[in-house]
Amino acid sequence: MNEYDSHLRDDRGIFPLSELVERSAKDFSDLPIMRTWEDEEYRAITYRQFRDMVFAIARWLLFKGIKEGDHIGVLGENRREWAASYLAIQTAGAAVIPVDSMLPAPGIRHVLMDSNSKMLFTSAKFLSLVNELEEIPSLKTIISFDDNVEESCTLLSDVIKAGADLDLKFRKRDLSEIAAILYTSGTTGHSKGSDAFPSQHHLECSLRLPDL
Repeated sequence: MNEYDSHLRDDRGIFPLSELVERSAKDFSDLPIMRTWEDEEYRAITYRQFRDMVFAIARWLLFKGIKEGDHIGVLGENRREWAASYLAIQTAGAAVIPVDSMLPAPGIRHVLMDSNSKMLFTSAKFLSLVNELEEIPSLKTIISFDDNVEESCTLLSDVIKAGADLDLKFRKRDLSEIAAILYTSGTTGHSKGSDAFPSQHHLECSLRLPDL
């Protein structure tokens, strides 16, 4: 045994990202997973609360007909709603299309259009821009992280309330399934979808770090 062995967690193998929140909630339940600045103070959300948030969104997605092979975009700032939406899409069995928040309007439209995204999770900061984009035929639903918006959209708070009352089961995802499509910054033209981390297996490998 070397000096680092006592700091390493047990190897649990590689598993789909769709299982991450449930496994974490079982291990860390009421410990804080993150803190956010709200109403002039930091507020914590626990692993269990975050799991419930992710599952509610995921069940709503299933209720709306989202299935394996569907693509859903996520555009916004660094916030818990972004993370919850990302993992909910994984849990529901679809593929995530993370949209670079630094892209101009034509770039955002290209990513959503090229990926045939059916839905988009976004924040108030980008909502008016998204609604002004030229029509994207595949995009049927826009979900806002924020409640106080004037644009016509679905509110994430309503999604969570509706999803919490649904009793829908999640299927087990295979490690070979597409987890996310990552688009380049488009320095020489339009962004291009990258298959650098196409599967659940590759994304999980990229996220695993030793606990030293």
